[in-house]
Order: sequence, then C-alpha cells, then structure tokens
Amino acid sequence: MFDQESLDRALWLGEARRRIRRAEDLQASFVAAADLFEEALNSDLDREVVARFEDVARRIAAEAARLEPAYAAAMKGVLSSQIAMSIAVEVMKAQHQTERFSQVDKILTLDLVDVDPEVVEQMVSQLSHDEDEPR
Repeated sequence: MFDQESLDRALWLGEARRRIRRAEDLQASFVAAADLFEEALNSDLDREVVARFEDVARRIAAEAARLEPAYAAAMKGVLSSQIAMSIAVEVMKAQHQTERFSQVDKILTLDLVDVDPEVVEQMVSQLSHDEDEPR
C-alpha cells in the first residue's frame, strides 16, 4: 500500500508539525489565532475578522518556516493554509460547529494557498482536457 519512504516522510511531517505546534515562541500566537477564529465563527465568518485571523496564521507560518525550514519547504506554498486549518478545526470542534468545515476550508484555501499561477493554469487545462476525453 505505502512504501517505507512514504511512511517515513509522513512520520517526519507529523513530527515537524507537532514541534511547530509546541514551540514555546509560538504559543501566544496560536492562542491569539484561535481567539480570532472563534470571533470569526461567532460573527458568521465576517470578512474583516477572517482576514485578521489569516494575518496571524501567516505570521505563525513565517516563524514556523524559520524554526523548521525543511518542513516549510516540504509544504510548498500551503504552510499558512495548513496552520490556519489546524487552528480552525480545533476551534470548530470545541464550538461544535464542524458542519462549517467545508465553508471554512474553501475560504482559507482560496485566501492562503500560495500556488504558482502557471501550475493552476496547467491543472485547469488538464482538467478541461480530461473532461473532453470519452470514458
């Protein structure tokens, strides 16, 4: 099913993620981000509050990249989104609002994933090509 290299990589990514989450330098930022996301949920995902939450997630990601540069490189443009979603999921679970996961995931992915526009264009082109082929 999975080769040893894939398993080792998954374990390494998980450990790096845990080190970031436990980093003493980031604890206050994680708490502030969780508080902001809770405020965003309570304001029906008010755009201004969500933007402030995303800014904190970006700052956490920048500091995480400094602490774990290999992890940041492995996350290739999705580190801010991954951090924001992990905080959001914790808050949504605590608030018993997991039904909003899809809505939150879409907002944070659109706002925080930093993907090369050429890659997006290639993906869209490939999807269009795949739809044109008979099954």
